[in-house]
Amino acid sequence: MKRFCLILLSVLMCALLIVSCEPQKPVDEVVNVNVEITNKDDLSKCYWRYTAVKTDTTGFTTGEKREETPLAENKNLSLSTGEWKISLFGYENDSYINLLYKGEANVSVTKENSSIKVPVVCEYPAKIGDSYYENAEEALKNIDESVKDVTVSLGKSNLSLESGIFNEENKSKNITFVGELDSDNKPLSTVNVAEKAVSAEGAKHLNYQRGSSFTFENLTIQAGTGDFDGIVCDELTYKNCTIKGKLTLYGKATFINCTFENANDDDAIYYSIWTWGGTDVKFEGCTFNTKGKAINLYGQATAEKPTNLTVNNCTFNDRNNGTAGKAAIEIGNDYNATYTLTINNATVNGFAEGENTGSKLWANKKSMDAAHLSVTIDGKKVL
Repeated sequence: MKRFCLILLSVLMCALLIVSCEPQKPVDEVVNVNVEITNKDDLSKCYWRYTAVKTDTTGFTTGEKREETPLAENKNLSLSTGEWKISLFGYENDSYINLLYKGEANVSVTKENSSIKVPVVCEYPAKIGDSYYENAEEALKNIDESVKDVTVSLGKSNLSLESGIFNEENKSKNITFVGELDSDNKPLSTVNVAEKAVSAEGAKHLNYQRGSSFTFENLTIQAGTGDFDGIVCDELTYKNCTIKGKLTLYGKATFINCTFENANDDDAIYYSIWTWGGTDVKFEGCTFNTKGKAINLYGQATAEKPTNLTVNNCTFNDRNNGTAGKAAIEIGNDYNATYTLTINNATVNGFAEGENTGSKLWANKKSMDAAHLSVTIDGKKVL
C-alpha cells in the first residue's frame, strides 16, 4: 500500500510539473480605444451606431460580438485586446433612420494601439436641407421657386445638368452642389454639364443658366470637348473638383484645388480651359494633366471688359513632352482683345517653347502689344 501511494504521488507530481511547464494563454485586457473617421472632416451632426465582432487573425468570428449599438459622443469603445471587425453606421437623427454613412475596418487592439481608424462611405442618394430624394434630378425639381440660395448635397447620385433649368428671370438661383468623397478621397459623384446641353452659337454643348451662379465642390465635372462648350451663367466656382473635357468660360470663374484630366489614351488633344467669354478668371492650387494643351487665353474681351487671368501655385503636366507645339498658357487675339495675365509659382513639366516668348509657361502667338496684353510672372512685369 505504501508503495502504491508513493507511485501515485510521483504521478501527480509529474502531472503538476507538466502543467506548470505548458505555456499559459495570456489573459485579454480591456483597452479604451478611440474611433477615428479618417476621410470626413465634420460628421458631428451624425448619430452613430456600431457593431464589433472579435475575430481570429484569418477573420473568423471567435464568439464575442456586439450588435448595432449607439456609439458614445466621444467615440470611445472599451474592447478586449485582440483582433476586431468594427462597422460604423451614421444616421441623420437619434431615431436611427436615414442611413447617411457607413464604414468598416479590421483592427488589432493592443495596449499600445488606442486608436481605431475607420473610413466611411456615403449611403444617401441626394438631399436638400432635411429632405431626401431618389436622385439628383428629382431634388432639383423640388426646389422652391421663392428660394434664391440653395445647397444640393448629391450624396452618391450623379447629375446631368439640364440647360435652361435655372435660366433667367425667376428661375435663376445661386446653387451650391456638394459631393461626397470615397474612401480614397476621390469624388463619388459626377456632374455632366454637356449631356443635356443644347447645340447653339457654334457650340455642340452649350448649357444656358443665365442669371445664376454655381459652386461645385468635391465633384467630377464632365464637360464637352468642342469649341464654345460650357455653362453660360454669371459666375462659376469649382472647389476640389476633377474636371474632364474642354470647358469654355462665360463670365467670372474660380478654380480652387482642382485637377484637370485630359491625358488619357482615348482623349483627343484639346485645351482644358478656353477663356473666351471669361471676365475675372482665377486658378488656385490646380493641376493640369494634359497631352500638351492646358489654358487658351483667347476671346472677345475689350478694354472696358478685359479678361483678367490669374494663375497661382499651379502645376502643368504634358505627357507628350511638347509634341503638341504649345506652351502651358497660349495667348491669342483675333478680335482686338485685351487681357491681363498674372502668374505666381507655376510648375511646368513638358510643353513646348512658346511663340514669341521662348517660355514653356506662356506664348504670345499673335504678338500682342503692351496696350492689349499685360503679363506679370512672380511679381515681375514681363510685358
